[in-house]
Amino acid sequence: MTGACAALVLWEAFPEHLAQLAGDRPAPDLTHLGETARSLPLRLTALGAVPPPVPRALAQALEARALVEGDPDRLDNLSLRRLCRHPRTALEASWVRALARAGRAPRRSWMEGLLVAYLDHWRSMPEPEALEEALWALVQRAASTRAWAQLLKDEIYPFLGPQAPEHGLSRLQPPLESLGWLLSHWPLSLQQGLGPALLTVALRRWCRDWLEAGAEAPDTLSCLQAGLELLARESALPPVSLASPLSQLILSEAATRRIEVRQALLSFALRHPQLGDPRHPGGLWSTMGAARTRMSAWMETEGMEGKPP
Repeated sequence: MTGACAALVLWEAFPEHLAQLAGDRPAPDLTHLGETARSLPLRLTALGAVPPPVPRALAQALEARALVEGDPDRLDNLSLRRLCRHPRTALEASWVRALARAGRAPRRSWMEGLLVAYLDHWRSMPEPEALEEALWALVQRAASTRAWAQLLKDEIYPFLGPQAPEHGLSRLQPPLESLGWLLSHWPLSLQQGLGPALLTVALRRWCRDWLEAGAEAPDTLSCLQAGLELLARESALPPVSLASPLSQLILSEAATRRIEVRQALLSFALRHPQLGDPRHPGGLWSTMGAARTRMSAWMETEGMEGKPP
């Protein structure tokens, strides 16, 4: 964030505090102001969950748009906001393109609705390239006049396009913790849209980094436990995202040589609702071949009683 941009945003957020600094009144406690300044980039680039308008409200907005022949400059603010918040219209490349070319300045409420719809339906819409191009044009236009959009522009760019999972997570390390941050920063779903693709890439990179570190790395166990704890919290993970990396962990050299690694994997498997006891038929274990055999052998050796998947 540039100095001018930060000053503008701080003035908008805390006019009374800054007025005190500029005037004769006693100086305020700046602790809260400093904390806010540090958190501003995160607050300004966060995207909130955007509930779509009810069918009747959408129908009214569509009717209003038809009356002005799709011209955003002639449309009332309420109808415009509704059209930006419903996937039916928010995913129309022609509509987003019209917004990017409109004379009125883009508003944050537009951007949130459009970007959340895109992330939630990532590349499943008609003409994804055209929509991504229009979204980027709108973000750039907003960034020319809005401080929050300048920050959002840099953050959202890697997540537009077919390489979004790889490009987006390449700037965030470590992979799984970064994914957890994204899930709290933007309203991403792990069941649809960009979320599952990000999860698959994050799991693959986390697993690769852990395997490359080797069995004797001093933080092997702590890194494994941290990753497994995050995966345990996200109990609704798509099974296809979990099977491959978990198999690699079970079949790893570290799991072969270190009993504490085996115990961490055993505990995770028995607690996870999609796994359970690999000795029972069916379930996710049926796709994991040698990893299922090894996990079953560990349980037999430990005399463990599992639970069905």
